[in-house]
Amino acid sequence: ARRLGLEENCVFLREEADHVLPIIQRLHFPCALILCQFPTPFVFHSSSDLESSSSSDDEQNKDPTTLIIRGGNTTRFLLSEKVLDLVPSLLNYPFHFQDGTTAQNGALYFSSNVEDVAVAILNLLNTNPHLSPLILDSYVEKESLSSPQPKSPNRRRIPLREQRWTELAPPDKRARGRPWLSSSPFPKNTATETEAMLLVNHQPVHRLLFSSSS
Repeated sequence: ARRLGLEENCVFLREEADHVLPIIQRLHFPCALILCQFPTPFVFHSSSDLESSSSSDDEQNKDPTTLIIRGGNTTRFLLSEKVLDLVPSLLNYPFHFQDGTTAQNGALYFSSNVEDVAVAILNLLNTNPHLSPLILDSYVEKESLSSPQPKSPNRRRIPLREQRWTELAPPDKRARGRPWLSSSPFPKNTATETEAMLLVNHQPVHRLLFSSSS
């Protein structure tokens, strides 16, 4: 806030999102943009981790990505289904992006460097009838991931979580193509420290932008 000269217009609240958002909702403040950037990932579960769990839906159990998402405790994750249900009613003001695109009723922006978390959030977003993907001119081609791969001959160390996800997830469940953004829709000087570090180290960032239709 100090870097952008906004310290007199910023308030920081340390509270569960599902507790504080209803309070903000009752205040009826103009809200054009909600950001959820690099939240702490929920626990990763592979299909083998969940083989002993009981389920009557055998067809769903055949999909390893479904098992991963069901295994993760998304109810206590920052963007839970309960929180997402509040988002459309909070967004009530236009937001103008630097490429000229306008989200007439506001927008929700999500970013993460953990692909399985990002895919889980996309699945949640797609179940909300009041939120729809906002596609800007810059988006990820199906052949690439959501960040350029390093040009250096020294390949980055791939975390075990990412290795397990890559082994289990079918191509159509990866963070590729629409609606994933290949770059941030915001000015470069607004990047978080986490995103700046990831980009410097040529690590992927998975980004989603959804607008409110309510």
